[in-house]
Amino acid sequence: MKHYTGNITPEADVIFVFGSNTDGRHGAGSAKVAVEQFGAVYGAARGLQGNSYALITTNLHGEYPIEWIEDNVKELYQVARNIPWKKFMVAYRSAPEEKTLCGYKGRELFNCFLRAGDIPDNIYFSEEWYNMVK
Repeated sequence: MKHYTGNITPEADVIFVFGSNTDGRHGAGSAKVAVEQFGAVYGAARGLQGNSYALITTNLHGEYPIEWIEDNVKELYQVARNIPWKKFMVAYRSAPEEKTLCGYKGRELFNCFLRAGDIPDNIYFSEEWYNMVK
């Protein structure tokens, strides 16, 4: 499992993976950073957008089950495997018991990434998340 330290900065080989909502309203948190610095498209809820990848983790109109997040992570992993020369850097840095903007705790979200299958070599987690496993 690979990790990065500090903030993710725009580079040609970096894909900024951020939490999105089902409407693609990228107005806060890492989604806002994705629009401002990595080419995310307001209104596009999922997938590759510029040098970013929108991972749906919440629904503005009701519950978004954690199992659906895990399915979205599986899709992310497949995209990452298809573009092995890019570094997919997951923007989550939340502490294990800290609630994120999507309403799930850091550990709950990180477990989605662990349960989604073999983590591709070009997926990078924040040092904070990496340390949850160590």
